Amino acid sequence: MWAHVTSDFSYLNVVQHSHTSKPLLYKISGVWGNHEGSMLLWVLILSFYTSLSSYFLPQNLKEPTGRILTSIILGFLIFVLIASDPFITLEIPLLEGNDLNPLLQDPSLAIHPPILYAGYVGCSVPFALCVVALLQGTLSINHISALRFWMLVSWSFMTAGLALGSFWAYYELGWGGFWFWDPVENAALLPWLTATAFLHSIICAQKQQTLTRVSLLLGILTFGLCLFSLFFVRSGLLTSVHSFAVDPERGVLLLILLCTFTLPSIVLWIWRFSIFQGLPISSPWSRPGMIALNNVFLFCGTATIFISILYPLILSYFGKSITIGTPYFQATFIPLMLPLLGLMGVGIWKHYEKLLSAFSASLLSVLLCWWLLPHPSFLAFFATGLSVWVMISTLLYLKSHPINLKTLSMIFAHFGLGLCVLGMVCSTYGEIEQHVFLKKEESFNIAGYTGAFKNLQIKQGPNYTAHQAVLNISHSGKEITQLVPEKRYYETQKIIHNETAIYSTLFSHIYTALIDDSNETIELKVHYKPFMNLLWFGIILMVVGGALGAIKRFSFLSSSNSTLSSSDLFRGSVICLLLIGGASYASNTEETAHSLYKKIICPVCAGQVLEDSQSDQAILMKQDIFQSLKEGQSEEGVLQDLIKKYGENITLKPPLKLHTIPLWLLPWALLFGSIFAILLRWKRPKSG
Repeated sequence: MWAHVTSDFSYLNVVQHSHTSKPLLYKISGVWGNHEGSMLLWVLILSFYTSLSSYFLPQNLKEPTGRILTSIILGFLIFVLIASDPFITLEIPLLEGNDLNPLLQDPSLAIHPPILYAGYVGCSVPFALCVVALLQGTLSINHISALRFWMLVSWSFMTAGLALGSFWAYYELGWGGFWFWDPVENAALLPWLTATAFLHSIICAQKQQTLTRVSLLLGILTFGLCLFSLFFVRSGLLTSVHSFAVDPERGVLLLILLCTFTLPSIVLWIWRFSIFQGLPISSPWSRPGMIALNNVFLFCGTATIFISILYPLILSYFGKSITIGTPYFQATFIPLMLPLLGLMGVGIWKHYEKLLSAFSASLLSVLLCWWLLPHPSFLAFFATGLSVWVMISTLLYLKSHPINLKTLSMIFAHFGLGLCVLGMVCSTYGEIEQHVFLKKEESFNIAGYTGAFKNLQIKQGPNYTAHQAVLNISHSGKEITQLVPEKRYYETQKIIHNETAIYSTLFSHIYTALIDDSNETIELKVHYKPFMNLLWFGIILMVVGGALGAIKRFSFLSSSNSTLSSSDLFRGSVICLLLIGGASYASNTEETAHSLYKKIICPVCAGQVLEDSQSDQAILMKQDIFQSLKEGQSEEGVLQDLIKKYGENITLKPPLKLHTIPLWLLPWALLFGSIFAILLRWKRPKSG
């Protein structure tokens, strides 16, 4: 880090990723903004967790856990020495460096890797504790408490890290979305899903002495998926804005590390399977039964993403290729996950009749969604109702239970997730998009706001030159703010990069991105994102919930009989329902055209959809699509014409053909097969 801060260009790593004119923050973040430095950060955090665990773990767990963790450190140190040495020096030091990728010169990306790594690497402690339990053949209450604490810490950091990455993609990449379903993004989500399942099943292991074996397996798989994500990002298997390295040799070494730590642990789990036979689950309607079903959905969601990552790679070896994007996940992953919200509202209660008001509120929210949004999908109805269901049932639980750390942890996490889903639905189905061309003093109108283009100015940054479009934003005739989206030219790397400008109300966003500024005319992409902030508020609540749960492992607050009053509950319910605001839509032709732009991949860009591509080919295709729709051709007809002209890979939604049948069927086969197996298990006479 000192070499980066002082611009010591005798180091190859500093030469490749730093520059004397770069701001100090990005000199520091440049340390982990590359493969070698990020692996050094990984080892540092791993060593830090090992030291902490040696201090906080119960005495009987310190030594065996420490041996496993130091073995992991040894493996990564060998990897760094063989293939990722950040301390390679040059015989003749250079006078200047190549600078850091402009996409990474952002405050969110400066802190995103350390926080995400704190989550990923933190999973090594629960992994080691699970292996120790399997080796010792016992799982005590203290052991379970340690497992819950370390996984809660890791889960909280993972949640915050994923959110920062999502927030960065939202405002930095200029396309107005928070999740692109990029394979690297999806790989990062995998351990979060299994960690969530672990945190629920370990509660049953502690309180009802059931789901013990499932908990141990999930602890192993979570760290295994962290290593898989690390391998996938650095293996060179694909090119992505999120990937660090494209060196297959490094990928092979990371794959060896993944297999070295994960496969023997799974074999050990199978060998010791019979030792950890817990109590049977009495009923699918009991709390352990609900959590078991919760884990089934999380497991199937994890498997769906895992399949979507590997399936295109497998097909490529047989000479076939497909592109998997948002439409596939809307048809598989999201429907698989939504029932979890229903289970969350039911699983925390023993007396379901108390949930009648929550059920009524969720039905009302669906009616409001149908009334306020002109063209919402069935998915929007379902997600809205279930998100409100979770939030109201959580508030009802708070009203009838003592307020302590345990209660608050669950309340914050569950309510936060419901708020996240509601924010996703509102911002997605209530969004208004405009693509405008403005000359000086011309303006655009969107969702009751007016944006007037005042002038174009040039700003000299520390390591870039920016062209800024000054936009005066007004509402009801009153000017409220000024937005300055810009295009930056980085001289060192000869890269042009867009910086968005966002006006945020309490809940919603006016989002602007400067696309071009030639011939005294600016080209803008403008989005109105209603209730977008609900997503970020919800994530903050989830992180706070995880932190409170971790704190509870060491200290407890005295129970309180304070509850919410009926008026407070009513106001909270009304607020939740009012968050489903509607928005006006563009003309049918424009709306259909933009819908198609998001489904079609630019033939000359690396996986970018037409909506976000500014290549000459993409611009011509968008003009042809719009003209065809204007002449009366159907959306499906235009899509089929494009497939005939460019091939099936032009669409994000894989076609249903012989070679893609497993991709579409496996997620649902796993879900129904797992549910059938569980029900069959409950039907059998209980023995032992």
